[in-house]
Amino acid sequence: AKVIDRLLASPHYGKARGRLWLDVARYGEDDYRSLDPKQRGFNPYPNAYLFRDWVIKAFNDDLPYDRFVRAQLAGDLIGEEATRARTLPALGFLGHGPWYYDNGAVEVTLVDDRHDRVDVVSRAFPRRTVGRARAHHHMNDPLLPTTYYTSAPVSPPPPSH
Repeated sequence: AKVIDRLLASPHYGKARGRLWLDVARYGEDDYRSLDPKQRGFNPYPNAYLFRDWVIKAFNDDLPYDRFVRAQLAGDLIGEEATRARTLPALGFLGHGPWYYDNGAVEVTLVDDRHDRVDVVSRAFPRRTVGRARAHHHMNDPLLPTTYYTSAPVSPPPPSH
């Protein structure tokens, strides 16, 4: 019991557990995929470390899971205005994904961006991959394309198949 208490009290606990969560959240401090078709080079995410540090602190502080989730999905809307600044870094969960550039049309770029958000939320919280519903319905899929597209803000209509 003493060893477990000592390990849980260590600041390294938050780093170890946080590393796992940051992988789920597809955290990166720069856009390593270089999705920029104009090859503009290194594209750092400004202040990415704030999300990383928030996750580590959340684990070290034993933040309850429901508050951990809410902060990452709506940290700008919860709590009192005076204390809201503490949850703003949690929004890096949705904000630090890949950067999409002009993929031929603004509409395509926006759809790719929304798809990434829906995909990461569905992988992280219900722990279910719903990306296949983006294209069409498979017999064993838990989600219809119409449901998939209504889960993203300002959704385009689903493809007709």
